[in-house]
Amino acid sequence: MNKVTLAFVAVTGVLLSSCGGKTEADFSIVPVKGSNGEYQYIDISQKGKIAINPQFSKANIFRDGLALVKSGGRDGKYGYIDKKGKFAIAPVYNVAQDFSEGVAWVQMEDQPPMLINKKGKTVLQIDSLVQAYPFYDGIATVSVFTNGQEGIMFIDKKGNTAVTTEGGETVGKIVADGIYSFQNTKSKKWGYKNKKGEVIIGEQFDLAAPFFDGMAIVMSGGKYGAINKKGEYLINPQYDELVYDSDGLFRAKVGRKYGWVNKKGETVINPQFDQSLFFWKNKLAPVVIGNKWAYIDRNGQITINPQFDGALSFNKSYAMVEGNGGEIGFINTKGEFAVHPLYYIDDQAVEEYVYASKQNVYGVPAEYYEDNAKKFNSYGRLREKVKAWTEKQKEESNKKTTESKEQADKQQSSFTDSRDGKTYKWVKIGNQTWMAENLNYNASGSKCYDGNEDNCTRYGRLYNWATAIDVCPSGWHLPSDEEWTILENHIGGSSIAGKKLKSSSGWSEGGDGTDNYGFSALPGGRYSEGKFGYAGNYGSWWSTTESNANNAYMRTLRYDYSNDILRGAYNKSQFFSVRCLKD
Repeated sequence: MNKVTLAFVAVTGVLLSSCGGKTEADFSIVPVKGSNGEYQYIDISQKGKIAINPQFSKANIFRDGLALVKSGGRDGKYGYIDKKGKFAIAPVYNVAQDFSEGVAWVQMEDQPPMLINKKGKTVLQIDSLVQAYPFYDGIATVSVFTNGQEGIMFIDKKGNTAVTTEGGETVGKIVADGIYSFQNTKSKKWGYKNKKGEVIIGEQFDLAAPFFDGMAIVMSGGKYGAINKKGEYLINPQYDELVYDSDGLFRAKVGRKYGWVNKKGETVINPQFDQSLFFWKNKLAPVVIGNKWAYIDRNGQITINPQFDGALSFNKSYAMVEGNGGEIGFINTKGEFAVHPLYYIDDQAVEEYVYASKQNVYGVPAEYYEDNAKKFNSYGRLREKVKAWTEKQKEESNKKTTESKEQADKQQSSFTDSRDGKTYKWVKIGNQTWMAENLNYNASGSKCYDGNEDNCTRYGRLYNWATAIDVCPSGWHLPSDEEWTILENHIGGSSIAGKKLKSSSGWSEGGDGTDNYGFSALPGGRYSEGKFGYAGNYGSWWSTTESNANNAYMRTLRYDYSNDILRGAYNKSQFFSVRCLKD
């Protein structure tokens, strides 16, 4: 058990206190690993006598007369055994939870999760269930898939809503004393509501734990304190960590040291220990002195000397400890070995012992033991719901895109070039009005791609720079480098503008755009050094701005840089496309 310290950290660094419930863990026989590496059950009071032979790949503490185990072998399944080691509920589950209040959440291969009773019969099944916590006082916290996301609900054993919550509201996972915590979505502060959803303590805390024994731990200003049900401070926020122990005691951390205070905030045991666990209604608590674990009484006096590499809290008569070789054993309250350190257990089994010990004090400590709040595997009915929701969203998105495009079309129109009678579409983007297609005016210094008139009809003509700067129709002009930049910035920048300006078809190898603005840029290619090239792959457009005597700035869209619009300076003798901008 060389990971006891890790388990200790996992349970002590959490704000949220546990809360009461009716199911108690039974430590009359407990699981440990046998010599073959599989789990068996031993009787501590009988010096470790084997009660159930080694045969399980995983094994939990008994609750409600049953223990959750996983059958051995590569394809082992979860089931429940009685104290004779016989399966009371067959091992048929891929996911399973300990029993609490006579019921447990389980899941079979590719089936919706279900709630079963101690006879293995289904009590409740929820098609959209994603995660579920154990029941406490007839209420379970569950997470269900709804509206495309996981939503928290509090339900009873019939699946009915047991607590009123607001949609989209962040809530704590536990309803204790008829109260649950909630977070204000704007201020991010926490408060408390009753089962009717009525605010009883206004949102004012940075963190808020469930109530237990009429008290709740809260954090404010980076420090921890405790309040009563009226929201009044019993212990002012002053501690670096505060966790309710039991019997009116809180384990408190000051700086790097741990001690105990009472519910009046009075120091009972001075903060002096590097690590500690809890009394949990017992007379002794484990602490670290030097680099070894020891046990102290409620006056802070050492009763079992520091000697263990790891130690857990007592369960009435016995406590698990770790020997120097990493093996685990059990001691009595005098520090004598009831079972010598001979066994090994996994980290999860250490947590299971901690969880079970805590359960006997508080009930179901779901916040402390996330593994017991089962996250279920994906299954057919849920996949169908997710698929249906996804398809619905896709349809709505396509509808919005169509409506958006239709709206954009209302801002589009056309004009006729009086020089040759050709008609061109235009589109308004921001404060600019652009031609929505390339210019196709036959001027000296222009060419059709490959000398083919059909390409002029499709892509417009290609122009050298000297021609391009004066070729636009009356009332229109060739844009400057700055005007191109204004267009890019309006769309969101050069790294995404290309995709949104390109036409939705006509580009090679998946290089099509989304044409969000109706600009409909096409890959018209270019003419350079006596050769045509890149039609279908590149589209390039001149600006009026020179970089030097021989070169001028331009913009390029490419099939392989699918999102970008690229800026460059090229020789004025090359032939590129022209897009005109309204004066």
